[in-house]
Amino acid sequence: MSASIEQTENGVFCIRGELTLDTVTALLDRSKILFPPQVEIIIDLGEVTHANSAGLALLLEWQSQSKASGTTIRFKDIPDALTSIAGLYNVKELLPQMR
Repeated sequence: MSASIEQTENGVFCIRGELTLDTVTALLDRSKILFPPQVEIIIDLGEVTHANSAGLALLLEWQSQSKASGTTIRFKDIPDALTSIAGLYNVKELLPQMR
């Protein structure tokens, strides 16, 4: 299992691979280096191949950290699995999506 995060353009970060317990800690650590403070960040999840509740926890942690640092985060192409899990936990509204 693997996952990566890279900046594809100014303020846009692409996540590739799996968002699972095995990968989210490394992604969180990497994001602390990559994400600039006090700007809008878009996280593109269109290349996520598998996600579970650990992936949802990562998105919620990013959202929490963004509020603390004055950053705005929006998510693009959230996988259906994460949307379903977020609905089960009644936290869908905490994941702002791009329209």
